[in-house]
Amino acid sequence: MNSKKFLSPEEIKKYAKDIEPFKAGFDLIDDHVMISDPDGFILYANKGVEKQTGFSAEEILGRNPGDMWGGNMPREFYEKMWDTIKNKKQPFAGEVLNKRKDGVETWQEIRISPVLDERGNVKFFIGIEPNITARKKQEQEQQEKFREELISILGHQLRNPLTSILWSLELLIKEGGKQNEVLEEIRKRGKDMSALINDLLILSRVETTARLEKENFDLVNETKRKVERVVKDNTSRGSSIDWDQIRNQIREVVGQFLFTKTERRPMVLPVVIEV
Repeated sequence: MNSKKFLSPEEIKKYAKDIEPFKAGFDLIDDHVMISDPDGFILYANKGVEKQTGFSAEEILGRNPGDMWGGNMPREFYEKMWDTIKNKKQPFAGEVLNKRKDGVETWQEIRISPVLDERGNVKFFIGIEPNITARKKQEQEQQEKFREELISILGHQLRNPLTSILWSLELLIKEGGKQNEVLEEIRKRGKDMSALINDLLILSRVETTARLEKENFDLVNETKRKVERVVKDNTSRGSSIDWDQIRNQIREVVGQFLFTKTERRPMVLPVVIEV
């Protein structure tokens, strides 16, 4: 890439004749539309660019978008973009996160097409970037809804019945009989399924909890509460302590702790759980 930071007015004027035919049409478009030189410096920006970015035309012309509102995507994104439009000389389309002059983040759908001269070299690029922030927000809300439904299904409609089945199997095994070996195998498979459900519950909460603000999460007390509930349920049913279930509960609590932006509290160990 070119090491210079901006184009002078004189350099921009060199492109005036070439870009003039495009300006009349682009001035009528509300969407963000730009024309840039082969190194990405802005030669033309319509009113939509000013509206979307918060920068004035005087601030925009001759500058590189990456130095103003861009540069917020992974490096690989930009490497692929430049390889496509400059080396392969093909159109590029994608979704990009930009930041306005006032610091507000916006999502834009980016579509860049190279314009070539008679020798096949890039003369300039035309970029159209409609704002898709509202659409991205709606997609995020739909993902959140799906995640909540998944947690509900895993946590209640699957895990609770499975827990009841495992308790029933344990009682049948205690009574003895020729089917004990078969029942024990069923119980083992059921516990494997229970562990899988717990893992899926942890994973389904990862993205949600990662976006939470700081919250008070006491790992010790939360672990103690979960384990004591398992012990209470076991003893009320006359069953022995289900250590596999206790391990699963601890894994779930630790997973939630690791994936939540928490205000870490000093932990005092060991934890004594009365049985």
